[in-house]
Amino acid sequence: MSVADTSTAAPNVTEAAAALQGQLHVQASGQVRGLDERIFGFNRLLIGIVKGSIDAAYSYQDDGTLRQDVRRFYVLETVARVPYFAYLSVLHLRETLGERDLRETMRLHYAEADNELHHLLIMEALGGNATAFDRTLARTMAFFYYWYVVGVYVLSPEAAYHLSELIEDHAYDTYDDFLGEG
Repeated sequence: MSVADTSTAAPNVTEAAAALQGQLHVQASGQVRGLDERIFGFNRLLIGIVKGSIDAAYSYQDDGTLRQDVRRFYVLETVARVPYFAYLSVLHLRETLGERDLRETMRLHYAEADNELHHLLIMEALGGNATAFDRTLARTMAFFYYWYVVGVYVLSPEAAYHLSELIEDHAYDTYDDFLGEG
């Protein structure tokens, strides 16, 4: 393959995310794409607990400066990267076990992880990871969340994608609230 070959270009993350989001629709039976609504309710509860924990930790430490928000955003961006690593781990395993035609899905999740990396690098450049508390909180949450997402993705990719949708919705709301305060 030559360097100029564009057949392996990364997928458009925005279009792919919209496609994934469009796949999650509630059916009349109370199921989302064949999954029990209780699973999705648990996802909402879990993300609510994670969000509430992060928000509580940083509202308690609010020093009235931008630094407190950047520190909170650093933790959020660290956690936001986790699902894509979990998806890739499971997809690599499935590929190793003989499943093929996963290339585009793997490329999509790699591009999503790369996108989240850029967000994280910005928060690090702004000093979001300056304290041991912030790094420890982010890494601990990421570690446990990774294993949860791996398990969910093995059992139900749709439920795992729903988790990502909830995280991205939370990130949007968090940044929107922050910009609205300015």
